[in-house]
Amino acid sequence: MRRLWNTFLKGLVALLPVTLTVYLVWWLGSTAERILSGPLRALLPEDRYWPGLGLVVGFLLVLLVGVMVNAYVVRYLLRIGEAFLARIPIVKTIFGAFKDITQFLPAGGKARDLKRVVLWRFGGAQLIGFVTEENVSPRLFGDNAEGLVAVYFPMSYQIGGYTLYLPVAELTDRWAGVDQLGAPVLGMVENMSYFIAPDGSEADIFGRGGAEQAAQRLGLPFLGAIPMFTELRVNSDAGTPTKNFEGHPRLIAALEQIVTHLGGEVSKRNLQPAAPTLNIT
Repeated sequence: MRRLWNTFLKGLVALLPVTLTVYLVWWLGSTAERILSGPLRALLPEDRYWPGLGLVVGFLLVLLVGVMVNAYVVRYLLRIGEAFLARIPIVKTIFGAFKDITQFLPAGGKARDLKRVVLWRFGGAQLIGFVTEENVSPRLFGDNAEGLVAVYFPMSYQIGGYTLYLPVAELTDRWAGVDQLGAPVLGMVENMSYFIAPDGSEADIFGRGGAEQAAQRLGLPFLGAIPMFTELRVNSDAGTPTKNFEGHPRLIAALEQIVTHLGGEVSKRNLQPAAPTLNIT
């Protein structure tokens, strides 16, 4: 009986992903046709409408939204909407789950990996970092941009880090890619994204949105942005970072969004099958 049950589970595991994928594609197509066919029939002459036109128009609308997302104003409005949803109980959990699922889509057409892993000698220490950009724009450093690369150095727990622009000659290649390192990259966080003054006004001191653009370019999940708060610095320096979840509502919302997205990435990582091991005694 147990062998029969295991055989059934193997068949279920083999058929379930294919069946769900086919059903999801069919459901999306039929839903788009059902919703858009009515307005199209009302706008177009009867002889101009043909079955499947709603699906084509739906695809074009999604494509149009994708083009609009490249505009800064649209991205800014989307961030405001996401921040608002992240403050609503229950809704933020559902929204966060769907947001994590969409991270699987290869937006930007880039592979989900960083370019390569390097070592940088700093005094008597050696720091490990990830090259994220090899062609630095001259608009940043002028003539000094030649020979510089952007290297990302993660901080503790891999939920933040710093990007330094360093000469290639000071770096030592160690691995061809992040996958060979064995350290999972769960996403990117924009630290010190913007400053919130005591009166509630915002100031983009260092510029905003760079980490989100880098995450899209690298095919990595964007976990969220951490604003600069005076109490954030005080609580962190005092060794009581959990107090940041009890302070300013906007800081709490930003941190909870990152924790929610990070938890989703950890869950997805845990659902992946473990690699086979070989024990030699």
